[in-house]
Amino acid sequence: MYADTDPPIYVLEIAKHFDQLSLNERLYAHYMSHASYHGYRVVLRQVSPESEHIFDLIIELHKACDGDWMSLAYRTCVPTKRVNEFLEYAATFLDSLDNYKGYGDQKFVPRLPVNEFSKLRSSTIKTKCLFDQVVEAIHSDLPSTLGYPDDGGMSAYYPESPNITKKDIKAVDDFILSQGFHLQNTRLKFIAPDRYEVLVASAENLVPSDSFEGTNFQLSNSNRQIAFAFGDHHTETDSVARCLGQAAKFSRNEFQKTYLEYLTKYFRNGSIAAHKKASVAWVQDKSPPVETVIEFMESYRDPSNIRCEWEAIVAIQNKELTKAFSCLADHAEDLIRTLPWNGIAGEVEPGQIGAFESLTGPNYRDIKAKHGRKNVSFANRLSAVHLSNVILFVKTADIASYKAHRQLCFDMIVAAHELIGHGSGKMLCETEKGQQHNFDIERPPLNPLTQQPIKTWYKFGETPKSVFSSIATSYNECLAESIALYLISNEMLLNAMGAVGPGKGSSRAEGQSVPKLFNHHDALVLHAHLLDLISVIYNCYMEIIILGLNGLLIYNPAEKKWGQAHDRARFSMLKCMAETDDGSFLKIETHQDSASSADDENETAISNLTIHLTEHLVETVGRKATERLILHLHIYPCTTDVIAGTKFYEDLTAVNELQL
Repeated sequence: MYADTDPPIYVLEIAKHFDQLSLNERLYAHYMSHASYHGYRVVLRQVSPESEHIFDLIIELHKACDGDWMSLAYRTCVPTKRVNEFLEYAATFLDSLDNYKGYGDQKFVPRLPVNEFSKLRSSTIKTKCLFDQVVEAIHSDLPSTLGYPDDGGMSAYYPESPNITKKDIKAVDDFILSQGFHLQNTRLKFIAPDRYEVLVASAENLVPSDSFEGTNFQLSNSNRQIAFAFGDHHTETDSVARCLGQAAKFSRNEFQKTYLEYLTKYFRNGSIAAHKKASVAWVQDKSPPVETVIEFMESYRDPSNIRCEWEAIVAIQNKELTKAFSCLADHAEDLIRTLPWNGIAGEVEPGQIGAFESLTGPNYRDIKAKHGRKNVSFANRLSAVHLSNVILFVKTADIASYKAHRQLCFDMIVAAHELIGHGSGKMLCETEKGQQHNFDIERPPLNPLTQQPIKTWYKFGETPKSVFSSIATSYNECLAESIALYLISNEMLLNAMGAVGPGKGSSRAEGQSVPKLFNHHDALVLHAHLLDLISVIYNCYMEIIILGLNGLLIYNPAEKKWGQAHDRARFSMLKCMAETDDGSFLKIETHQDSASSADDENETAISNLTIHLTEHLVETVGRKATERLILHLHIYPCTTDVIAGTKFYEDLTAVNELQL
């Protein structure tokens, strides 16, 4: 895969919100931004061994010409076209912060030939040295995707360990998790046969006394030995901790002070116990003007779906959107009670949402169950990236309606996905090893799919990620997105997100009849309002189908592998709807374009598709299909039915020749 041609540049608008902050809040944001920035090299090291050197090469080339790329072209006798190809590669690299696409995990290479790149590198001694270290890795197509080393994939979560196998990784991880340890801030290194080293991110190389009683372990019934080594990414974590100390001087309350105190400890010594305490304080700091997330957060890029990528965000509250999302949060419990769980594993995690792409935290189920969680949506990024002028797949008759509603539809889906989708459900589990459970073990609940008492649950230390492994993250995203689509026609959600309200019709309580109409004008107003609601719901389904089709670009047919969790999730929803009601609800029309070129074969093929969605069946056939989908998606992980759940999801996300 080549780097993007003419990669788009998006403006993230923030000034008007920043201007509303007090001086202390601005200084808090400033130091938290510096703390965030200091972790960028961690991301580079988590992806590929060459990424950090490529980054340095790009920066040094920029320094060599002071950003005047045409002068560099002149000095090195490289044609302008080739310099532009380098800049496209550099932009694609900096967007992902590595040489594998941040969205899709596929490797990309520059279009400019090696000999032209070599001329650019002649600028300084430093650029020559850097280029010579990575020239082969830059231009090689392999490994083509992130993944397990023994599957031919690339993963720097297992540094200097080309011979480590999936079997090795799983054995080590299962043992560590069974001891009650966490792995999100670690990497795993193969030292020698049956010897492994767990590298823990921390500024210090001392063992945190609140988390570890020892650092050397031997697996049960095995010769495998495991040693924990602290101090991975020590330079970066030390810089982060120092900036957190500066930010603490401008904390707005005791919750923020406590959050930063324990977060600093976490980065200093790698203590998960400290990070848990920081997470509790973070949740308790409700609706701050400046929201921050700095941690090892998402496991999308680890092939085992356990170790997490460095993620750091400083966000300023959008008060208007936060108000709307808070209204939705007020109705969260009522909305969750409408989901088709039939009483099993249907508990509510209290939550709050801030309108700042999106995240839900903290990543500890015990903390979320006891203290609640936060949902953060990055409104300026979502608006900039999502609302492009290019609209694919929509038939001409639907384009005007889709354009008019897509911002509202996307906001509704994101809000329901994060607040409700990731906020409902209870994993049935052993809470203390061999002793206690979070359900009545003598009278286990009935499984609504089998109408029999449940037979499986999570053992102590197990999590959905560790049990469902490679499908866990995408599976979870599919459940959250499907719940959002199922709820999209619920009046509480429509009210909260502004689809119903002043000027759009009056809200009514559940069960209350439509108010009596007094004249023809009122009847016309209500009729127009109902038609608009139907259009909103219709375009929400359209949005998911569009995203599902677009996700096929991320699928690797040669390896039969999905490169992005959300795309796999949305394709499964598309497939579920397409196979419903003998295809009368949703049809995808294909048509040929003789002008397509070989270079753009995939993009051209996918743009030659048109969606035909039957509007009057959305609330019946469409919603019923979504209901069946979320019931299965929910029950399998709640009851740890990994065999049935894995088969269900892999069948649902399998791509056949026609779909390709």
